Amino acid sequence: LLRSDLLALAAQYAGGWGALLAGRQALLDTSLLKERSTRGAGQPSSVQDALLLWDIVREGPSGQETLWTGVLPLAPYLQQTSAEDSDGETVSCSYVYPQSIHFPGDTHSYQHALNDGSGQRHQQFQISASTGDTRTWWHRLSLLGPSCAETQIAQVGFTPERFAQHGTSAIDPSLPDPSAVMQEMDANGTPCPGVYRLTFDTFFEETSRWGHKACFYLHLWIDSRSARCHADVDYVVEDAAWPAWLAHGRKAA
Repeated sequence: LLRSDLLALAAQYAGGWGALLAGRQALLDTSLLKERSTRGAGQPSSVQDALLLWDIVREGPSGQETLWTGVLPLAPYLQQTSAEDSDGETVSCSYVYPQSIHFPGDTHSYQHALNDGSGQRHQQFQISASTGDTRTWWHRLSLLGPSCAETQIAQVGFTPERFAQHGTSAIDPSLPDPSAVMQEMDANGTPCPGVYRLTFDTFFEETSRWGHKACFYLHLWIDSRSARCHADVDYVVEDAAWPAWLAHGRKAA
């Protein structure tokens, strides 16, 4: 489907453009239900029909501002991987990352930790800010379906100033340790002086109430030449979590 078709479908699932925009302005209750939603004779939305909304939100003086929203069909477009579940068993997982030329971040020509060959992923950062930026940038993920109103399933926050200082001193020992730190290369494989990439394989991990594991991966760039910080976030979750979330999502009007 084209981007415009996905947006129109998301608005249809949400109950209209007004409801879809209200969700971006935090004017709707999008929390997961504690009990399975009662849907009468209808069935929970299937993964084949569901959409994932990915919002990039920045805190500011007047509150939170949604800077970008992406709409991703869940199936059959999810990249597959595997991981160990809470019982130590190998399970099938979805590896989710949005691609867009409209991210609020800067354009660039660096290599990326995940090169899918398309080049799109390497042209625009999801987030870019000054290394002195004390605001929190949020990634929020929500589900939509024919019988599932917008329901938030995960979120993670990132403050540029904290991570720009990470590794230089013990200022904030609560921050996770990076899985890898390396000098960045440009698209031709030439080192970029003053630019370092840090990878956090499990930046934020949680287990759903049904025992399904999910985690955010963080790819962070620190550019000392321009005092800029850039970040991309990926999401990995057990495939079995999708139908559980859809079954406990908020009931569509």
